[in-house]
Amino acid sequence: MKYLLLLIFFTHSPEYINWRKLTYNDFKGARTGNFAALTSTQIILETTQDNGKHYFNATARFLPYRSFIYVSNEKILRHEQLHFDITELYARKIDSALIPFQGCYPKQY
Repeated sequence: MKYLLLLIFFTHSPEYINWRKLTYNDFKGARTGNFAALTSTQIILETTQDNGKHYFNATARFLPYRSFIYVSNEKILRHEQLHFDITELYARKIDSALIPFQGCYPKQY
């Protein structure tokens, strides 16, 4: 039997970018620590209800004001993109894991 481990961190960021290729201009945060770059991402799980049935959608987001690139270097930008890509991969895995529950009534899970 497979289990889905879901870690939830409640943060609110007024500005975010849904998954796509990142550019240097996307990194708007202040440098913290002695790092060349830092990428902050999150997965948002949204639920909707239609005629009493529940539907789910997981979305990967990049948080510009919590992310920075201090050194302009294509290798570093690609590395930071990989962090965002991994977040997107896990958002898709969550979506896939929730397929059996799409369109269910709450008492069915």
